[in-house]
Amino acid sequence: PEYDVFRRWVAAGAPADRPARVKELRVTPAERTAKPGDGYALKVEAAFADGRTEDVTAFASFESLDKAAAQVDAAGRVTATAAGEAALVVRYRAEPALAR
Repeated sequence: PEYDVFRRWVAAGAPADRPARVKELRVTPAERTAKPGDGYALKVEAAFADGRTEDVTAFASFESLDKAAAQVDAAGRVTATAAGEAALVVRYRAEPALAR
């Protein structure tokens, strides 16, 4: 995904622009129940001040606050590791969002 973004930017003449402010960061699913060993993918969408909405999953960072219950990789793939509840912190451009 990063290569495509870069390629489109260069093809457009590499314009210098100010990035739009993130108004809202949405993570789906926001809440999910999974059995130990089950996994699922998170999707992150950013709503910008200029009205655009984009899938920013590839550019987000992910962290599990309880790695004993769930782990999440750099691509946003969650794996339940044990019974319990874990909050997952997602960040894009320093804007945080939570999933469970």
